[in-house]
Amino acid sequence: MRGLLALMLSAMLAGCVTTPELKPSQQQLKGEVHFPQALPRPATVEVAVLSVIGGRPLQVAATRYEVTMLPLLFDLRLTPLQLAEGEIYLRARLRFMDGSAVQAMSQQKVFKIFNDKKMVIQLQPKSCYPQCQ
Repeated sequence: MRGLLALMLSAMLAGCVTTPELKPSQQQLKGEVHFPQALPRPATVEVAVLSVIGGRPLQVAATRYEVTMLPLLFDLRLTPLQLAEGEIYLRARLRFMDGSAVQAMSQQKVFKIFNDKKMVIQLQPKSCYPQCQ
C-alpha cells in the first residue's frame, strides 16, 4: 500500500511533459472594401485570396460579409502554405442578398509580404448595376 502511494505521489510530482505544437506563422491581410455609392439594399461582399498555380487562379482563402453599407473592414489570416506558390491576387465581389448575380467587383495583385499596411479595394459596379441577373 505504501509503495502504491509513493508511486502515485512521485507520478504527481513529476507531472507529464508536453511539447507545444508548432503552428506555421500566419500573415495577416487587412483592408477595406469601398463602393462609390450607397447600397440600395442589403448585400453580400466576398473577399477571396487567389493563388495562380499552373496558369490558373485557385482560391486559397475567402470570407463573406453581409452588409447594408460600405466601407467594410476585413481581416484574413494566411498560412505559408496558402502563399507558397504563384502570384497572389485579392478579389472582392458584391451581390445583393436576394440574388446571386455579381453586381460589382474588383481584383488586384498583392505582394506576398503584407507589412502592416491595409489594402484598399475599390469595387467597380458592372454596367448592369444594380439590375445584373
